[in-house]
Amino acid sequence: MLSSPRGSVLGFPNMLLGLGAFAAVAALGAALLSGARLHRVLWPALNAGAPTGVVLVHWLIRQSLYELGRIHPYCAVVWAVTIPLLWYVKLHDLRHGVLPVPRRAGSRAHGAGTARRDPGDLVRRVIALLVLTRFWDHRTGLL
Repeated sequence: MLSSPRGSVLGFPNMLLGLGAFAAVAALGAALLSGARLHRVLWPALNAGAPTGVVLVHWLIRQSLYELGRIHPYCAVVWAVTIPLLWYVKLHDLRHGVLPVPRRAGSRAHGAGTARRDPGDLVRRVIALLVLTRFWDHRTGLL
């Protein structure tokens, strides 16, 4: 995938896009864990970046499974990380009033983070099912 035209969607390797985005998210996460309060402008940027990343990841999943017929390990890790990132950014937004929502919806968000399953869990299961069905012949050939 890295050497194919799909490996450089914006004119440079997709891997550089991912490394930059995850470095920024990791830096913001480390700042939050250390007790810093992020500037209000950063949350809308995360609100734009997380869904954009999820859309790009779903496109990459389709390309990997159905166009190229193989999965790159780095891509699979990105798939596993990007989807929960969107979920937790949205939970934070609802809990802290970053997005304007009715008070009732914001109060429901407090309990959503402690739920046994998040919506990302369903998405990860669907992706695993897609991978299994796409590569079923390879699995049975290994036994």
